[in-house]
Amino acid sequence: MEIKSLEKHIELLIPNLEEANKLQKTFDAPSELGTKRLVNSKSQLDSLVEKASILTKLGMQYKQLLEKRCPDLKMAEVEVDLLGNEVEELLSLLAKIYITLDHYTPVLQHYPRVRLIFTYH
Repeated sequence: MEIKSLEKHIELLIPNLEEANKLQKTFDAPSELGTKRLVNSKSQLDSLVEKASILTKLGMQYKQLLEKRCPDLKMAEVEVDLLGNEVEELLSLLAKIYITLDHYTPVLQHYPRVRLIFTYH
């Protein structure tokens, strides 16, 4: 009887084993798909990390260049301001000269050499 009872148990177990095998395959398929997705995601992430590293290095280089050029630009800005002030002073002086010359033009017309200066300009 033992053999018959074992056969019955085996017959009952076979469908359960087949069902278990099917379930295992269903669980294995998504895990393989998940593994492929993880590998793909990792390669994309590695690529992004590399690009970010390159951009960070470039940013640091540009920052260093800017820091080197900033003092030069500030010095140039100061020089331009000083030259602008000098130009304003010279223009003011020139305006005063024109006013004075305009005031004395009738008197200066009597001098031939001065008259030549006024005719050329």
